[in-house]
Amino acid sequence: MESHDSRGATAPLTGQTHADRPSVAALSGYIMVAACLGLVAFALARGHAIVALLLACLLTLGVTAVVQPRAYRYVAWVGVAAVPFATAWTLLHPDLYDMPLYLSVFIMLLVGLGVFQTRVLPRTMGTVYLGYIILAAFVSVFSAFGPGGLGRISAIVIAFGAYVLLFRAGRRERRFVLALLLGMCFIEAVLAVLQSVFGWPVFPAQLATLIRSDRNYIAYLVPGMNESVTQGSGTFYHFNALGGVLAPAVPVAFGLWMGRLRSPLRLVILLVLLAGTVATFSRGALLGSVAGILFVAFFEQSRSRRVMMLLVVCAVFVASLLALSTATQYYQTTENVGIRAQTWRLAVTDALERPSSLLFGYGYDYFHTVLSAGTGGDTRAIKSTVMPGVHSGPLQLALEFGLVGAILFALWMLTASQTGLGTNRSPLTVALLGGAVAFLFHQVLDTSMFLYPGVLFVIVVGLAEAEARAPEDGSTLT
Repeated sequence: MESHDSRGATAPLTGQTHADRPSVAALSGYIMVAACLGLVAFALARGHAIVALLLACLLTLGVTAVVQPRAYRYVAWVGVAAVPFATAWTLLHPDLYDMPLYLSVFIMLLVGLGVFQTRVLPRTMGTVYLGYIILAAFVSVFSAFGPGGLGRISAIVIAFGAYVLLFRAGRRERRFVLALLLGMCFIEAVLAVLQSVFGWPVFPAQLATLIRSDRNYIAYLVPGMNESVTQGSGTFYHFNALGGVLAPAVPVAFGLWMGRLRSPLRLVILLVLLAGTVATFSRGALLGSVAGILFVAFFEQSRSRRVMMLLVVCAVFVASLLALSTATQYYQTTENVGIRAQTWRLAVTDALERPSSLLFGYGYDYFHTVLSAGTGGDTRAIKSTVMPGVHSGPLQLALEFGLVGAILFALWMLTASQTGLGTNRSPLTVALLGGAVAFLFHQVLDTSMFLYPGVLFVIVVGLAEAEARAPEDGSTLT
């Protein structure tokens, strides 16, 4: 059984020396194993061979998960990266099997096995915030929908579990997680480009037909080009969801490339992720990516910082000149700020009518399932003036999880930034925090903090914190 101390070194599970007595955790484990063996023996004595076999398999899995949890964590990481594809592949019947729910249960089982390890939960504000969110969401969903509604909070559960498991991981495992997620984003970006250019592939399990709209940025710079484009959504249900996934990946890839400018592979990954983000035609995702890149370029301390800053400033200057001549026309053609503003006003007005609930919020998914559905007023009037979702991550957080949730989130972001940019700052922690900045910019105009894109956001921030807290375990970017 393994764990990692604050220096990243492998330590005995119980933290004892050979001369010490077994710890309480170890004794508890021995007792549980003995009890399970007793159940197996009892089942055999009663003639229930199949039951005994199943119990023996579960016992074997349980013991190996405690003794070698790293192997099971790797399975969990692969599951996190595979969820977008599993839910879009009709051969797996995602309409019958709730893959995210199964993954959330598996990850929480791994988290629960932490009682046998020296580091049960990370002592960070992230644990406090995510713990509050998962508890509040569970109470809200369970009271409204019963056990059948727990699938609604699968992403929140996965995010909490992944955050905890990151702090039990070593340097090599964290690198595996980062490479795995970037690989997933790379594939999604390729799919988005193919969808935008060729209108293929389509994943009916998520989206029956690809969305088309007059959002072609280039058409406002090149006269005569078609303004209508197909918006890439990858294996997700909406192009904004894919934008929420790719936006943080771009600054991370940018930071990795800055750490090794001569690497053609890292440059290709960066360019493909940028192309995929553009292919979504999600303006929030594009702005978020730019914000994240600027963050990384500003805080990066490598020798190439001055050169990259010059390139970034030049690119921003040229883009600004182009934008000045086209911003008005583009806004008039694709304007949807008005309906967003109306949606936000409705959400705030509804919240202020019952200020007693502002402290702890109105419950997860309240706006989507209650307010925008029109149950509190004229359905036709509401649906004609607001969007089906609040389309603002910060507003959703404050509305549904209250001031407590908003304050805990702010404290987490503050402490995570201080940790990632502190004395143990590295190119990788800067790149990861740049990804977090990109996601938060995107969330100003979208709502996916508590969906799958939010899982990747939590992992990105968690990786930055874990890297900075264990510098000897791998603070250098390789």
